[in-house]
Amino acid sequence: MERRDRLWGAYAEVRLIGDRSAVGRFLTRVAADLPLWDVRESEDGLRIVVRAGDVKKLRRPAREAGVRVRIVGRRGGAFWISGLLRRPGIIAGVFLFFALFAVLSNLIWFVDVAGVTGEEAEAVRAAAAALGLKPGRPASHLPEPAAIERALKARLPWAAWVGVERTGVRVTITAVPHTVREKDAVPPPRHLVADRKAVIVDYVVARGRPVVRRGEVVEPGQVLVSGLIGPPDRALAVAADGKVYGEVWYDVQVTVPRKRALFTTREPERLAVAVALGGRRLLLYGKPPASGDVLVDRRRWRLAFGPWSLPVALEIDRLRPLARETIDISEEAALRAALQAARAELYRRGRDVQEIRAETVLQRVIEDDKVYVSVHYGVVEDIARPAPIDAADGARPGGTE
Repeated sequence: MERRDRLWGAYAEVRLIGDRSAVGRFLTRVAADLPLWDVRESEDGLRIVVRAGDVKKLRRPAREAGVRVRIVGRRGGAFWISGLLRRPGIIAGVFLFFALFAVLSNLIWFVDVAGVTGEEAEAVRAAAAALGLKPGRPASHLPEPAAIERALKARLPWAAWVGVERTGVRVTITAVPHTVREKDAVPPPRHLVADRKAVIVDYVVARGRPVVRRGEVVEPGQVLVSGLIGPPDRALAVAADGKVYGEVWYDVQVTVPRKRALFTTREPERLAVAVALGGRRLLLYGKPPASGDVLVDRRRWRLAFGPWSLPVALEIDRLRPLARETIDISEEAALRAALQAARAELYRRGRDVQEIRAETVLQRVIEDDKVYVSVHYGVVEDIARPAPIDAADGARPGGTE
């Protein structure tokens, strides 16, 4: 018997009651005329499976052979459909489900705004709601996207372009505001002065007059690039601009632990299957992660019905429990880690560090659980900062040069 016929047809499981020789004669007689399968012995006798329509054909040969025939089960798609038809509530529930599914998939569930934020995004949402584009509105009752775009553009005069795109139950409104190029602000006349003690290494002056030399030691507040150009009696005040690089010095102290935490995956991987509906998550299979560290690799598939995407998703998590271990690192590795931490602190404290010219470990203390280091750095960085020109200089203001 083909598997397809057994699945969708109607067949019966029959128990044969009688002595072994009588049952054997019965099977030999009927096997030539009727299809039999799944012949097996059980505690209560021999069992066979036949088509439901052939059960009556077994009665007469069974009486002649002295065998009793008893039906112990009915299977197959035909019996399943027949049982389903006797339960109209289930059929009504299935039709109601698909009808509700069709209705919900035709509604707008989400209205997203892209391209703008804050008050402008709220203005876009308000304009869309005034046009009827809001959650809960049937998509079939909405105008064409081009008509919505024109209406929104008319309500949002600050927008240079408005686009509307519908993907399933989600509508995305993209608004692009007009960009007004502001005139570059002209800074007031100024000098560039040193913000700390340094040795001048190099400078790049875009505007103004350099008044220092390479190798010169400067003090905080000393003028590096003057904003006064031209003869002293007719000096023109401009906004000095540029970069002045000097070698400065930092002392950095850091402490790093000699114990490190490692995470390993020793336990077998577990699976968890869940359904995400809106902001809720229903676990279907598996167990939620226990307390502790767990590495989660999540795959997500959103439910779609034709071109419509619903806010329902299937999530499959691969959970890898992590075991935390603490290891001791060597003195050499701890010192390397301490120097790396010191450099990170240097870059955090420094101002546009260009080069590290000197790195000297002033002190190191190695203990059982930590390493302490003190490092002296000589680095090259931009030391210039703007400072207003004193009105007593008697210069006349000038434009950009």
